[in-house]
Amino acid sequence: MVLNFMGDATYPDALALPKLAQERPLRLLGPILESADFNVVNFECAVSRKGPSPEVRPQPVFPLCCQPAALDLLLDAGVSVVSLANNHALDGGVDGVSQTLQALSQARERGRRVWWAGLGRTPEEMEQPARVAGTDNGVDISFFSVSLGFGPMVARLYDPGLTERVRAEAARGVTVIVMAHSGDEFAVAPNGKDVRRFHQLVDAGATLVVGHHPHILQGVERYGRGVILYSLGNISFDTPTFRNGRAGVMMQSVLARVTLARQQVIEVELVPLYVDHWTPWGIGSQVLEPLRATPQLLAGAFAAATLDVLAHRTALVPGGSPTHLTRVGDRAYVDLGGPAPGKDEVQVRLSRQGPEYAVVAELGLGPKPRHGGRRRR
Repeated sequence: MVLNFMGDATYPDALALPKLAQERPLRLLGPILESADFNVVNFECAVSRKGPSPEVRPQPVFPLCCQPAALDLLLDAGVSVVSLANNHALDGGVDGVSQTLQALSQARERGRRVWWAGLGRTPEEMEQPARVAGTDNGVDISFFSVSLGFGPMVARLYDPGLTERVRAEAARGVTVIVMAHSGDEFAVAPNGKDVRRFHQLVDAGATLVVGHHPHILQGVERYGRGVILYSLGNISFDTPTFRNGRAGVMMQSVLARVTLARQQVIEVELVPLYVDHWTPWGIGSQVLEPLRATPQLLAGAFAAATLDVLAHRTALVPGGSPTHLTRVGDRAYVDLGGPAPGKDEVQVRLSRQGPEYAVVAELGLGPKPRHGGRRRR
C-alpha cells in the first residue's frame, strides 16, 4: 500500500476560495497524488460559516475558520484521510466542530472516499482512529490523530490511554499510524519530550508517526521497527508567511510517499517542496517565484538545498537514533537497514521522477533566470 503524507493545509480566506478552486493549489502534485492508495493531510481549520466563535477562550491570536468549500480543494485533489486534531480545531467553537464533522460526512455521502480522526463531540468519537480496511493488498490501517491538548473534543498526544489504544490496534494485526500535531512553531528540531513520546508510541506498536505544527521541516528518524517524521512542514497554507523570517528559517517542506506492508515500512521517499507564497527564492542565476498556497516541486539545486536542510535537521533530533538518508535524483529515501539499492532499483526510482516533474514544465512554472533586484534567500 502506498500513502502520501502531507503537512498543514488551511484556506481561511473565503473571498479567495473561487480563485483557488480554479487554480487548484495542489495541481503540481497531481501525478504524485494519483500514484497513491491514500493521501493524508492535516486540515488546520475549523469549518464555520460564521467565522471565529466568541465562546473560544482564550481567543486564538490567528483564528482559522474555513468555509465548507475549503475542504473540497483538498478532496478534489485526491486527499482521502484528514487529520483534525490541531490547535485551530476549536476556533469555530462547538458549532464549528459539528460543522467540520458534518462537512466530512456529507462529502462521504456524496461518494467521496474520505476518512478522518482526532475530533469529536464525545470522548469516544474524539479518540476513535480512522479505520481503513485493505482490499487488494490486505493492509488494514488505523489512523490516530492527536495534538498537544488544545481543548475538549480534540484528541491528545499525551493522553495516558493513547498508548493502550495503539497497542490494542497493533495486537489485532492492524498497521497503526499516528498523526501528531505537536512541537514548537518554526523550531528546527523537535523537543525532547515529544521525541520520547513518539518513541513510546512506536514501542507500543505504531509503524509510523507523522508530525506537523512547526510549519517547517524537522528531521526523520528510523526508530526500532518504525519510522518517525517529526514535521513535514506546510503543504498549502493560505495565510501570510512572515513569522518564519523572524525565526530565520525558510518555508521548505516535504511530501512523504510511504510504501507499507502489514505493520512494516518498505520505503519512505521524501519529495522536497517550496511552500512560501510570498518570498522569491534565488539560487545562482535562477529564481523560484512564489505561488499562492501552491507547493512547488523542487529539482536541481533547489531540491539539493532542501534535502541538505532535511539531512542537517535529522542529525539534530535530540536522543534520536542515527538515521541516514540516501539521495536518488531529486529525492531522498530513508535508509531502513536493508541492502543498498541496486542499479535497477535506482533506475526505477529515477524513471518515476521524470513524469512527476513533467507537469511543472507543462504549466510553464519552475525556476526562471534571475533578473536584477531580486533578493536572494
